[in-house]
Amino acid sequence: IYQNYFEEVYELVSQADIDVIAHLDLIKRYATESVGNYTFDKYKAIIEKILLKAIERGIGIEINTSGLSKSGLKETFPSMAVLRLYRALGGEILTIGSDSYQAKTVGFNQEIALKMAKEAGFDKVVFIIKKAIEEGVEASVISERYIAECKKDMDAMNVRPATTHPLATQEICG
Repeated sequence: IYQNYFEEVYELVSQADIDVIAHLDLIKRYATESVGNYTFDKYKAIIEKILLKAIERGIGIEINTSGLSKSGLKETFPSMAVLRLYRALGGEILTIGSDSYQAKTVGFNQEIALKMAKEAGFDKVVFIIKKAIEEGVEASVISERYIAECKKDMDAMNVRPATTHPLATQEICG
């Protein structure tokens, strides 16, 4: 089951118009109860293939903390081993998510994800809220600035603009 899943993820990373692989090893959320969690060493070759393709295409990965609250799993998506491999291969684009469907759970276990990123060798993190406090402005001002810079960079690289621009602050109901 895991081999087939990772092969599908490789196809996704090879062909899809995506910026980040969210929940890279999400299957473990559903397969752990029936077949157990996967062993990193057994699937390292296909995971490395996925990560190399992602790096080649400028696709990042997400540390998602939602697995930490799942009974029987208690780990992030992806595992620390995958995160370390991604960094060792030259991966630089990293996002942090928590699968928040309520305002009160936004940033759930963010401190754990940040610690993992640091332990894996990531040393640059953009903190929008911290920057907003330092500048004495709303976080949306900083976010809009980063979004504008991103659009400018994408335009300079002749990347097609996105057709939708969902923002967590507008999509999550409190």
